[in-house]
Amino acid sequence: MKTSAVSRAKAAEARPVPWARLARPRRRLLARSLLEVWGGLVGLFLLAPLVIVLVNSLGVEQYVIFPPAGFSLDWYARIPSYYLDGALYSLLLAAAAVLTGSLLAIPAAIAIARGALPGRAAIDALLRSPIQVPLLISGVAFLQFYVVVYDWSQLTLMGTFVGLWIAHTIVVSPYVLVAVVARLSRYDERLDEAAYGLGASAWTTFWRVTFPQLQSSIAAGMFFAFLMSFDNVPLTIFLIQSGQTTLPLALFFDSERDLSRIQYAVGALVTVISTTLILLAMRRIGILPSEEAVVRA
Repeated sequence: MKTSAVSRAKAAEARPVPWARLARPRRRLLARSLLEVWGGLVGLFLLAPLVIVLVNSLGVEQYVIFPPAGFSLDWYARIPSYYLDGALYSLLLAAAAVLTGSLLAIPAAIAIARGALPGRAAIDALLRSPIQVPLLISGVAFLQFYVVVYDWSQLTLMGTFVGLWIAHTIVVSPYVLVAVVARLSRYDERLDEAAYGLGASAWTTFWRVTFPQLQSSIAAGMFFAFLMSFDNVPLTIFLIQSGQTTLPLALFFDSERDLSRIQYAVGALVTVISTTLILLAMRRIGILPSEEAVVRA
């Protein structure tokens, strides 16, 4: 018996291996290499504008020339103070819009995903509609709406922080709504049923079971909503009054009049600070893996 088994094993070893079986790992390696090269090229394409901004912010010439003849940090020292005022105004506006939009979008997302609302699909499409409408059209619409409100009630929303806050909240809330609805569509409701079976109330179940499962989606939606509010120009330009400005509007108007390396320096600062904060936030909420997790993987 042992002799026959050994002979069969030797015969199997002597049998020629098909070429397709040998070529399969090579094809996989080639496909993986091509995918990595393609990913690197796409990454370079996406990062190229940021590199140009950073390099131009360090040039020594008065006029923008790429590549610069030399490098200096003088343009960072020449940044006017109204850029800082605009950045603080933009941060305050974006934070208020994101917080308010999240408070409105999260309950709406739960009602859409779990409720038995009549016309739920139509309500979902209506709440998502600000994403499909161009911001320029939204700005004109809010301008006309605020004029009508003033004619009817003498309530001034045009050119006020409250008016901008309302408009930005409506525009950015769908990003949180879409993220939470997408997560709830994959949520295992047996977790909630298990909590109810153990005697937990609906409120306790939401905070102890459901909400932790939604944190990453809420954070992602709030992140995109913050970007849309902070960088918004087409909507804000119709609703802001003279003497007030956001950072994107200040950069837009100054670039129209006289493009200099100061605008590049401001853009470089915003890029570096925002990227650092985003990476820290992603690490904090668990979206970005730690170095130990990468090493273990």
